[in-house]
Amino acid sequence: MRKKIIIFCIVASLLIILDSFNFGYALMMFFFAGVIQGTNIQLSPEQMFALYSIAVSLIIVRFMAPVLQKYHRVLTKQN
Repeated sequence: MRKKIIIFCIVASLLIILDSFNFGYALMMFFFAGVIQGTNIQLSPEQMFALYSIAVSLIIVRFMAPVLQKYHRVLTKQN
């Protein structure tokens, strides 16, 4: 019980700190407009598309790798 309270307090304090930095707004501006907070840099739509493509590819590979390994094991056992 004590561990759960400590974890809750740490997460709550992290959320308060992130809110004071307007982290939600900065993250939304990055995802939707490519604006990097604290700088004058704005990513082009092509760069944002490349970032999204890489992120989606990594997520798909991460979750599909165990399935493909299991399928490969089944195929090698049948041969």
